[in-house]
Amino acid sequence: MKKISLLLTTIALVGFLYSCSNQAEEEKQPQFIRMEPIEESNNDDNKSKEKKEPKSIVECKKEEKKEALGPILVKTCKYRNIKTISEGYPDMKGRYSYNYEVMLNDKKVKNEDIFNNKSAELLGKLNQKILKDYTAFYTADETKECFDGMPKNPKFTFNDMGIDFDDDKINFYVRFGLPGMCMSVDRTIISMSLDEIEPYLKK
Repeated sequence: MKKISLLLTTIALVGFLYSCSNQAEEEKQPQFIRMEPIEESNNDDNKSKEKKEPKSIVECKKEEKKEALGPILVKTCKYRNIKTISEGYPDMKGRYSYNYEVMLNDKKVKNEDIFNNKSAELLGKLNQKILKDYTAFYTADETKECFDGMPKNPKFTFNDMGIDFDDDKINFYVRFGLPGMCMSVDRTIISMSLDEIEPYLKK
């Protein structure tokens, strides 16, 4: 009887030690926590970082007026307090010639009146670019006959030019004064970005 009691006590003790051993092993195992994915925020801060298309700071309007030879093309552009108006008139061959008008604070002015006291610097830059194109025509074998009797190094004033704004630039149109048969090489166009022209405009 004593032997049976001793055997049962031994079995109970072994079971207790085994359970303690398993518990200790379980405590040693690393514990994992389920992490839910974090959704990206769609708040106004993120929206404000999105790139937006820059709006043009020149406002232009184009229209056509019906005439017998073809439509008269009218373009009106406004940049700050300056407005430019260009009108294109067709001839019998469908070729267009243009008239230009400049307004400052809604008053018609001369071209030179829209520029500040740095205008001489600007005019020098324009004449350099004009002369480059002029010289190319003046010396080219296929066009030099059109320039017979013309000065080799002409100079132009602002009032000799046609001026108009475009969506993102300003254009200076210069006619050389050639006969009608040389119309295709009678002018050049010098364009400048708004950033380039801004320092020379009256405020």
